[in-house]
Amino acid sequence: RAQVAVDFGPQHARRPHPEADAQMDRIWAEKLANNARLFDGSKYRLARAVAGGGGCRLDVGLTGYREYIGTHTGPSLQALISDGAAAHGDEGAHLSCALGVEAILVTADGHAVLLRRSGQVATHAGLYNGPSGHPEPDHAREARPGDAHDAAAAAGDEIFSAVRAEAHEETNVPLADLGDPLLIGAMVDERRKPDLLFRLDTTLTSSEVSEKFRQGAPEAWESEGMVLAPPVAGEAGAWKTAGLRLTAVTEAALLCARRAAELSRAHLADTAC
Repeated sequence: RAQVAVDFGPQHARRPHPEADAQMDRIWAEKLANNARLFDGSKYRLARAVAGGGGCRLDVGLTGYREYIGTHTGPSLQALISDGAAAHGDEGAHLSCALGVEAILVTADGHAVLLRRSGQVATHAGLYNGPSGHPEPDHAREARPGDAHDAAAAAGDEIFSAVRAEAHEETNVPLADLGDPLLIGAMVDERRKPDLLFRLDTTLTSSEVSEKFRQGAPEAWESEGMVLAPPVAGEAGAWKTAGLRLTAVTEAALLCARRAAELSRAHLADTAC
């Protein structure tokens, strides 16, 4: 967390687009008609992520779930991308870019926890992913009420806290049994939605995690089952996922986890030398 800086403010908000904005109510109403669990909660918007100097900076504004559905899943996506590039030099200028987080949750005996998304979620039903969700601006405000001066720090803290919260709520692993999230990468999916990718370790074994999940997670409705992918022998940061249909975000997270393990080994080797 100490290596991640956040620049937060209205300068990183989505730029309006009259035509797309006019369609947003209709698109949102159609989604609600098919899934009554959806609600228009406030979300963080990732305008850009810049890496360098042994850390990274996140440029963050505010958006909402309605804006995400209206801009990223509607028929105007490609037009919004083109118009953003032409008018602002930024393909994401007119998009919600609601920031998601996803974790590769690793058990004490080295298995990766993957969840099969249920038909009640808004996207990617039937595919497998790690514990995932969105940091909540309202949670940051609750943690630091009235502290506008420190809104950037609160946003950064909430991004990392959300990783642990989602893992608990989706698997029923107690927060006390979860470690500190390690940021291992970032990606943008096929619909230009950004996600930050993390590795998160638990002190529980794979059998203990399975039992916790069987007992019922707070957000059990989001998943239809769990797979505990075993590690690949002799390859740190790699798991056996053949035959599983993974989301693009999960595929990216697994690649980043493997790369992070390779870099860690190289660093240890250099230190030993």
